[in-house]
Amino acid sequence: MYIRLGNVHVISVTSPEIAREFLRRKDVVFASRPVCLHADIASGGYLSAALSPTGDQWKKMRKVLTFEVLSTSRHHWLHDKRVEEADHCRHPIFDRP
Repeated sequence: MYIRLGNVHVISVTSPEIAREFLRRKDVVFASRPVCLHADIASGGYLSAALSPTGDQWKKMRKVLTFEVLSTSRHHWLHDKRVEEADHCRHPIFDRP
């Protein structure tokens, strides 16, 4: 079934075999976000991994995020800082008269 949602053309897939084809073999083609002006402005020229179209630059940003920013070791390393920041946010709320 073909549907148009705003400016985006959508094909509804109801067959499991065709869905596997879309998700496994053609995922790069269908996973990319459309290039649009508001995403370009909001991300500062596609400098954000969240709004960038899928491609080489997005893959590089994803790798940096995965291994450097969102890693388990970084999570443990910043634990004390997160607790400290949470305390700073909490004190003004609970210290009110």
